Amino acid sequence: MNKIHHVPVLLQEVLQSVPSDAQYIVDGTLGHGGHTFHMYEQATSKPHMMGIDLDTHMLAKAQQNLEDLHDQIVFVHGSYTKVDEYIHAQGRKGLDYLLVDVGVNMEHFKDTTRGFSIKGEAPLDMRFNDQQEFSAQTLLATYSKTQLQEVFEKYAEFTPAKA
Repeated sequence: MNKIHHVPVLLQEVLQSVPSDAQYIVDGTLGHGGHTFHMYEQATSKPHMMGIDLDTHMLAKAQQNLEDLHDQIVFVHGSYTKVDEYIHAQGRKGLDYLLVDVGVNMEHFKDTTRGFSIKGEAPLDMRFNDQQEFSAQTLLATYSKTQLQEVFEKYAEFTPAKA
């Protein structure tokens, strides 16, 4: 796995919002680890950190990219929605800063084997968590027309006519 230099989106805006004296920082959508690296580097006292990601592929890349911080960071395969559970499992009562940068990582589109891209032939997977059984292909194969319409209206904000 090659180390990549990834420049995170809105990096300066994120860094301006992090308390300089933060002791415990959680990146709930770790990705490549770019935000986490820069938050650590700018902190006046080197904080303990947690990086959470649903995608095992991205988590592995972040672990490689952040290997120099291995004493300061805990990596968690999971969802930021369970951040309380994860920090309590680490014996912590709270945190000083939580970053959640929601959306699709560009790498999901570049990797044509994951089913996010239209640039290659692959099963329609679209799972961030490849350990989850339910894929986009399963959804399309098992949902009724009415159920699919509800999904498109609710999550894609399609009008009823377009759904």
